[in-house]
Amino acid sequence: MKLPKKFEKMSNEDKRKWVADRLKIVRAEEQALTKLSQLLVRDEKFTIKVDDRPDLEYAKEKTN
Repeated sequence: MKLPKKFEKMSNEDKRKWVADRLKIVRAEEQALTKLSQLLVRDEKFTIKVDDRPDLEYAKEKTN
């Protein structure tokens, strides 16, 4: 994870807000990956396209 370029110049309040926002993103991605891994364990024929899961962070990074 990269910090924003201006992170050092941000106020403590802004830093806390940035970290909280980033934590929400990471937790949502963790939940999505947990669900995906459970589906993969349960069904051997299960397939998924990256485009089908826009909620995953890596899917957003590849499309940008």
